[in-house]
Amino acid sequence: MSVAARLWLSAILTIAVLAGETVLVRWIVSKSDDLVKERVASRESLAQTEDVLAILINAETGQRGYLLTGLDRYLVPYQDALGDLPEATRKLNAAAVNSTQLRPRIARLDRLSQAKMDELRKTIAVRRNQGLDAAQKTIAGDAGKELMDAARTTAGEIEAILQAEIDRKSTDVRRMHKWLFASLVIGSLVIAFAILIINLLIVRSIEQPLNALREGIARIAAGDLTHDIVVRGRDELNRLAQAFNAMTADLRAERFNRERAETEVVRTETALKARGLELEQRARTIDLLGRMANRLPSCTDEREFIEVVRRYVPQIFPGLPGALYALSNSQTVLRRIVDWNDPAGSTPEFSPLECWGLRRGQPHVIADVTTDVVCAHVHPEQLTGYRCVPLVAQGETVGLLFLEERQGRVAVDERYLQVMTETVASSLVNLRLRERLRNQSIRDPLTGLFNRRYLEESLELECARADRAKQPLSVVMVDIDHFKRFNDEFGHDAGDVVLKNVGELLRHMLRQGDVACRYGGEEFLLVLLGTSAQEAFNVCERIRAATLKLEVAHRGQPLGKITMSFGIATFPAAGDTPAAIITAADQALYAAKAGGRDRVEIFETKQASSPETVIPA
Repeated sequence: MSVAARLWLSAILTIAVLAGETVLVRWIVSKSDDLVKERVASRESLAQTEDVLAILINAETGQRGYLLTGLDRYLVPYQDALGDLPEATRKLNAAAVNSTQLRPRIARLDRLSQAKMDELRKTIAVRRNQGLDAAQKTIAGDAGKELMDAARTTAGEIEAILQAEIDRKSTDVRRMHKWLFASLVIGSLVIAFAILIINLLIVRSIEQPLNALREGIARIAAGDLTHDIVVRGRDELNRLAQAFNAMTADLRAERFNRERAETEVVRTETALKARGLELEQRARTIDLLGRMANRLPSCTDEREFIEVVRRYVPQIFPGLPGALYALSNSQTVLRRIVDWNDPAGSTPEFSPLECWGLRRGQPHVIADVTTDVVCAHVHPEQLTGYRCVPLVAQGETVGLLFLEERQGRVAVDERYLQVMTETVASSLVNLRLRERLRNQSIRDPLTGLFNRRYLEESLELECARADRAKQPLSVVMVDIDHFKRFNDEFGHDAGDVVLKNVGELLRHMLRQGDVACRYGGEEFLLVLLGTSAQEAFNVCERIRAATLKLEVAHRGQPLGKITMSFGIATFPAAGDTPAAIITAADQALYAAKAGGRDRVEIFETKQASSPETVIPA
C-alpha cells in the first residue's frame, strides 16, 4: 500500500470516529438544554410565588394607609392588588400543573390570598362606613395577621419545593457536563490511537529513505555541503532526495562568494539597528516623561491623577509591572491607587513599617528575593526581584512606587526613574493640598457633607442644566425628628454623634453625582439630579427605612430610635428658581411634620397657599 493510500485510510477512520462522537455530543447537549429549560421554569415559578406575597403585602400596606388617614389615594396599592393577584395566581397554577407536591400548596395559597383580600375589603368597608374606631375593633382579632402568616408559611413550602427542584436540575446538568467531557476525552483517545496505528504502518515502509534524507539535512544544517543523499528508488522520497542533491550543488557554488559579504553587512546592520533603537527609545521616553510632567500639575482630582499615571508609566517602563501607593492622611496606611501590567507581588494596602524603602527613606532594590531582605508587604513567591521607591516632595513622604520583576531582570534607567518619581511625588503633594483647601471651603466639618455655600453655587448651576436638558431635578429637605430630645437628654455631644451618623448614611445612600449638604442645625438638603418626584419619593423611603435601623450610642449609652421627615419639591414644577424650589421643599417638609413625622411628603400647589404651621423639632 502506498503512502497516499495509508494517509487516506487514516483520514477516513478519523472522520468516522468524529462523526460518532459528534452524534453523542449532540445528544448530551440537547439533554442539557432540556434540563436548563426546566430549571429556568422552576426559577420563574419561584419568582411568581414571591410576586403573590408581594401583592398581598402591598394590598395590606394600602389598607393600613387608608385606615390611618381615610384618604382614598392610599388604596391604590390595594386596588392594584385586586387586578394583579388573579393573574399572578393563574401563572403560578399553570407552572405547577404537573407537580403533585405543588398543586395542593398552590391551591391553599390561592384560598389564603382570596381570604386575605376579603378580610382587607371588609376592613376597608368598615372604615369607610363606620369610622376608624370600628375598623380598629375589626382588625383587633388578628384574623388578618393569621391569614398573612399562613400565606407566608405556604409560600415558604412552595419555595422550598421549587428550590429543591432547581438544585436537582443543577445536579443533572453538571452530570451531563461530566458525560460530555468523558465522551470528548474517550473520542479523542480513540482518534489518537487510530492515527498512531496507521502512522506506525507508514513509518515502517519509509523509515530507510527518511533516515537517509534526515542525515543529509542534518549535515547541511551543520554546514557540510559536500554530502549527497543516496538515491535508492523512484518513489516520492527518492525524487525529493534527487532535488535536494541538486540544491546542495547550487549552494556549494554560491556559498564561498556570499559568506564574506554577508558577514560584513550583518555586522554593520546589527550595530546600526541597535544604536538607532536605543536613541529612538531614549527620545520616546524623554517625550513621555515631559508629557506626563505637563499633565500631572493640571489634574483637578485624584481620579484624573490616577488616569495620567496609568496611561504614561507603562509606556515609560514597558513590560514592567508596578503600582503606585498613596499614604493616608493619618500616615498609618499605604493604599494602592493605581497599577499597571497586572502586578501580583505586593498587597493592596499595608503599614509604612512593612516597607524597608520607607523605613530607610531611600529606594530599596532587590535583585534576587532569595538572597536579600524582603519587605513584609511583598509576596516573594510571585516574583524574582523588585524595588520600592519612596515618593518624597517638599520634605513630605506621600507614597511609594513599587516595581516588580518576574522572569529575568528588566533594565530600568535610574535617571528616568528619578525624574518620574520626583514628578509624581510633587504633583501628588500639590493635588492633596488643593483638595484639602477645597474641602475646607465646601465641606461641613462635623458631618463631612457639603455646606450651604457649596449648595447655593451648585444648585443654581444644576437648575440651569436641568432647564437646558428638559430633565427633572428634585430637591429634598430633610429634618431629624425631635432632635432637641438628644441634646436635652444626652447632651450636645450626643447630638453631634447623631448628626455624624445621619451624614454618613446620606453619603452612602445617594448616587455619585447627587448632592447632600447640611443646610443648618439638624436640617439637610439633597439635590437629586435627573430624578422625578416619584423617583425622589422612592429614594427618600429607602433612606427613611435605613434610618430606622440606625443604632447610635454615645459613651456606651444607646440614644434610641432616630426618625427623619422628608419634603420633596421638583424643578421646575414646584419652582423655577433655586430659592423657589428650596421654599417648596421646606413647605413639603412642614407638611410631613404636621402629618406625624417619620414620613415623606411631595410638594403640592395647595401647600403653597396654606398658612405655615410652626412644628417643634
